[in-house]
Amino acid sequence: MVVSGGFLCGDDLEMQLHEVDAKATLENRENDFILDKRTGKLFHPGVACAVDDFFSGRVTSYSGFWIMQKTNSGWKGVVL
Repeated sequence: MVVSGGFLCGDDLEMQLHEVDAKATLENRENDFILDKRTGKLFHPGVACAVDDFFSGRVTSYSGFWIMQKTNSGWKGVVL
């Protein structure tokens, strides 16, 4: 429902799936907040999984907030 040129954004993305133990994250995606054993950081695994699934990988993120811009051919990162 986002038009080309529009933005999709959200919060609670402290760590992206490529930055954490992906297997453990997928197994714990229903939990609210977990400790990643690889990095020693707390994060929301469900958000990491959902964002990775929707965008098929990395997104632009700033201190837990993420944002992407829709283009005619897909999505692109946003430089603030």
